[in-house]
Amino acid sequence: MNRLDSASTNPPSSDGFQYALEGEIHAILDILAMQERSLDLRLPDGRTLRTKVLSVDAPARTFTLQGYVSEPDNEAVLACAQSELSTVLDDVSLTLCLGAPARSLFAGAAAFSVPFPEKLSQVQRRRDYRAETLDYQYTFEAELPDGTGLILDIADLSASGVGLRSRTPGTNTLAVGTLLPKGRLRFGTLASLEVGVRVVRYQPVDTADAAVHHYGCEFVAFEQGALLD
Repeated sequence: MNRLDSASTNPPSSDGFQYALEGEIHAILDILAMQERSLDLRLPDGRTLRTKVLSVDAPARTFTLQGYVSEPDNEAVLACAQSELSTVLDDVSLTLCLGAPARSLFAGAAAFSVPFPEKLSQVQRRRDYRAETLDYQYTFEAELPDGTGLILDIADLSASGVGLRSRTPGTNTLAVGTLLPKGRLRFGTLASLEVGVRVVRYQPVDTADAAVHHYGCEFVAFEQGALLD
């Protein structure tokens, strides 16, 4: 099951939102904080501000949103009894319905402490068809910035990106944002393709084939004449 599936939640209401389990909300907030993803914060007056999830406090059921240099923007957020936090995660348009925030500080800068939301909206918006390819034993080869060689399995493939998996337990993970500008997708005896990729998602996995790291990557460059073999 996709981690954004909400099989345990109530059906959506007329406004498109539905109640979600606290564990599901916690997992989503953790992902947003780990990825340091820029988010849209929509206010009731129609304004949209950019923000990030800075930290998550599960025992307190609160999380911290990045504040603003502009005090009028901070005051506008604090005046809202409700707002909406939205992004696209794993090809799903995700919106969290937020309650009233409280003024806070994070690393000495303006921030907001916000209660865990109870309701969310999810809309599938996959841009490209994604083919699963683990059974074909295709691989991706690249070189890390320190010169270390890297070989990962191609788990899935689309026109806009590739899912890669490591079969080596204990291997250091690639940070979200890592750029591998000169990689090669190898499709067995069929062909190989020179590409640049950027890591946009990371997820630990536990599968029968012992793969332990899964990286969602977007294509950033194709070499001219890159289709080889």
